[in-house]
Amino acid sequence: MLGSLPHPKRFPLWLYALALIPIAAFLMARPYTDQDAQLAILFALQLLLLYYALPRWYALTRGEAPEGRAIWVPVLIFFGSGITIWFALTPSYNDTVMVLAAFVWLLGLWLLVAGLELETAGRAVSLGHLTGVAVGFMTMWVLLINQWCLSGNGNIAVNLQQKLWLTVVATLTGALSIFLPLYLFKKRSEMRLARWGSILSQLTTFLWKQKNPSPRGIARELFNLLRKGCENVAGVRLAVFDDLLVGEKTPHGLTMKDRGLVLGRVYLHDPERCDGLLKTVLPLATQRLGEVVHSLNWRSQAQTDPLTGLLNRRGFELNVHYLVERASQEKKPVTVGMLDIDYFKQVNDDLGHSVGDFLLQEVAKVLKNSLRSEDLAVRWGGEEFLVLLTDIDITQAQQIFERIRKRISSLQISGLKRPLTVSVGLAGSRPPQTVDEIYEWIVRADFSLKKAKESGRDRIEKDD
Repeated sequence: MLGSLPHPKRFPLWLYALALIPIAAFLMARPYTDQDAQLAILFALQLLLLYYALPRWYALTRGEAPEGRAIWVPVLIFFGSGITIWFALTPSYNDTVMVLAAFVWLLGLWLLVAGLELETAGRAVSLGHLTGVAVGFMTMWVLLINQWCLSGNGNIAVNLQQKLWLTVVATLTGALSIFLPLYLFKKRSEMRLARWGSILSQLTTFLWKQKNPSPRGIARELFNLLRKGCENVAGVRLAVFDDLLVGEKTPHGLTMKDRGLVLGRVYLHDPERCDGLLKTVLPLATQRLGEVVHSLNWRSQAQTDPLTGLLNRRGFELNVHYLVERASQEKKPVTVGMLDIDYFKQVNDDLGHSVGDFLLQEVAKVLKNSLRSEDLAVRWGGEEFLVLLTDIDITQAQQIFERIRKRISSLQISGLKRPLTVSVGLAGSRPPQTVDEIYEWIVRADFSLKKAKESGRDRIEKDD
């Protein structure tokens, strides 16, 4: 269970020096027990617990784990160590000692369950929990002193000074293992809350102070804003401004997308260090960027076809880079589809260009409603549409386009003299390595489309 809990990637190995406490306790307790095998097994279990639990405990000090972990991890380690040593020592029990031992055992069990419940629910540690920990530690080590530092006949045992020092150090370390991470957790939470307030304040006034914002000024302000949210941000590239790059480009990143359109990409130094703050701030910043770009009318001029609202060729050229980066990084296949409306010229000739334009708009609506946000739909030219499907192989793509073909055939266009049909050509179906490879698949999909036309139209042909 401990191995499955989230833990920081960078863990200071010097913290494993805490293993010296159970090691010292084992060495000093061993001469006083006739249960050598049991003591050795319990000691090995304590070391195993330390190995797995310390990184998870350290995550709390960095603000990366719920407060409940400050209770149950130290209780598991230090209560376990104390009770283990106490039971292993030569018996000299009386009724009072046994009552105290039962109290400590039940208190430790309650704190363990309560800590796990707090972590699962994400609730804060209460004063009652901290009081229980303090009382439990004090009672447990009083028992240990009574059992270990006094001999069976009531005389002061040998090596009393070393035992008392070890008991004091273990008690203080156990208490510190609970109160220190809670203090650091609170401090980090306060710092994050202040940073949140500052970032949200900047988001509300993003670019409003600039009367005539330039593309580089927008990119620079966005980069600084995201860096404030997470120092792991390496650079920002904006597709809406001819792939303008601020900072540096890395293999890892997050795509900024607003209203189905890719605005750009945020590059990260380390994909494992993108904390929740950045993942929350990025959608807000992307939405604000989309509003600014839309208000300045840059996006529609640069990327979209005014008739259908789909990407135009310029928009495709800007967005395909991000699709290839993501698909190559995540090793996801991409399938290219070329769709053409059959006998479209005849529609224009017989019914006029206004009906032809209406038909193009209706086909574009079918594509928008049939595709996901990560796919690309482009008006490639005239009555031809280009579609890029991400994480879809050619067999799945054929099923998707079959549904699209049927939906288009069911469109109601008054005045048509023949059934409304489309032909489709498919190619690709593997993770692309470069943008040039996508363009090669477009050529092959166009060739498959030509075969569909020559074979009688109203069909789907796949690349061989």
